Amino acid sequence: MRSRTPPPTPEPTPFNIEKDKDDFSKLFQSIKIHIVSNSLDAQLNVHRENQVIILHITESALFDSGKDAIRQDARELLSNIVEIFDEYEGAIELIQIEGHTDNVPIHSARFESNWELSTSRAVKVVKYFLEHSSIEPMKYAASGYGEYRPIAANDSEEGKAKNRRVDFVIRELVA
Repeated sequence: MRSRTPPPTPEPTPFNIEKDKDDFSKLFQSIKIHIVSNSLDAQLNVHRENQVIILHITESALFDSGKDAIRQDARELLSNIVEIFDEYEGAIELIQIEGHTDNVPIHSARFESNWELSTSRAVKVVKYFLEHSSIEPMKYAASGYGEYRPIAANDSEEGKAKNRRVDFVIRELVA
């Protein structure tokens, strides 16, 4: 009679903290390079705060005013971002997509307030990523903040334009 010995259990692969930190830094650099090499400075802005990368995309780069449908010409921009994120998926814990608006009330049958508009835009961007990215759905979240988290004063057209945006808040995976 033959002995049925189970195969040896492989040793778990250790979490390589240094590699993932390096990959998160590379993700940040890749986004910066993409912005500069494609002359997207007017539409995209990126900065890093410790274990978080924040990518701001202006409303006009993705949506028509008062609408939540992603413009056809914005799909190439989002596809390029998908490719960058996919390359560094192992370094990403969460991608929080945040919709923001200015403080001008919306007058629309579809949206009762800027809060609904900003939330719907965030959800549309998440859905786009779910359809085009290899990143697990559990790593995405969507939020809408309406006019309640401005980055500029809403007392000028320039300030209002800065506040109408979608932010990608990318959190680094840490052990």
